[in-house]
Amino acid sequence: MTEPSRVVRSMKKVLLVSTGGTISSLRKAHEGIIPELTGQDFLRMLPELESLAKVSAFEFSRVPSHYLGLDDLLRLSKSIEDALSTGEHDGVVITMGTNIMEEASYCLDLLLDLDVPVVITGAMRSPAMPSSDTQMNLYNSVVAASSESLKGAGCVVCMNGEIHHARYVAKTNTVSLSAFQSPGVGPIGVVRGRGVVLHTRNVQRERIRPESIDARVDLIRYGIGMDGSLLKAALDLGAQGVVIEAFGGGHLGPSSIPAIEQAIARDVPIVLTSRCMSGELLQDTYGFEGSEAHLKKIGVIFASGLVGVKARIKLILLLSVRRRMDAIRLAFEGS
Repeated sequence: MTEPSRVVRSMKKVLLVSTGGTISSLRKAHEGIIPELTGQDFLRMLPELESLAKVSAFEFSRVPSHYLGLDDLLRLSKSIEDALSTGEHDGVVITMGTNIMEEASYCLDLLLDLDVPVVITGAMRSPAMPSSDTQMNLYNSVVAASSESLKGAGCVVCMNGEIHHARYVAKTNTVSLSAFQSPGVGPIGVVRGRGVVLHTRNVQRERIRPESIDARVDLIRYGIGMDGSLLKAALDLGAQGVVIEAFGGGHLGPSSIPAIEQAIARDVPIVLTSRCMSGELLQDTYGFEGSEAHLKKIGVIFASGLVGVKARIKLILLLSVRRRMDAIRLAFEGS
């Protein structure tokens, strides 16, 4: 009897890009831990990856993540697109420090024009620690980058076995292994063994790709008793746009209003988010001066559902591609 033919699935090819951060850090004598490991070191550290995918590695940088700037992320996006231009890779894993991961992942999600999974990971505890999460996060991220279910999902963060979309993910704790969460939304999926269980797929994907990033946007978080002084200072220092984290559902004190009106009169976009970690800005609920309805009336742009650091990234990219005020408003309020 002839044996039934078996379908042989070809092994996925994953590009591993290392940039530094805690995940690559080792202890240097009495100096504390500093970035030392490269992508090749990760492959030697975790030979089990060979059973998951054909992984090739290259090093983009070897620095603490907060040393990276937006120009570096633009270069990183171009390097990744160049590397994937041959169509030989089925997914990408980027290792980096956790300090800027929530911002960097969202920036790369806006910059990259890729259909393959782009998975960002790191470690809350360095490989120098016996309780390090380095190997677990690397393994899970290669699984995620090899998954057909994440094709077209955009840039995601894979930490502690969970998969979070870049638009929503936030670092919510300084040291916990479960620091990365998506407040109010939750993970879009989880890694289970050698596969991905996808709960939902993000549909709010955009692409904003400037040739260079040259816009200055400041971020102001409002607290009790603050007025428009910081906004005036930002404009005097050359800010081309300002993101304001307001109280609650989008409220500010009356003393902040004159500076906002002056900025808008100068065609400087003022983008509003909330200090809250999750939830949408209100619409036409309150009627007092400085309420969300009043701010909308005087021309403030609402970035509902985006936290301040991510609204700032988006506004910087929009200004860098020379979007005008109406187009900026549509990009935030129409998405």
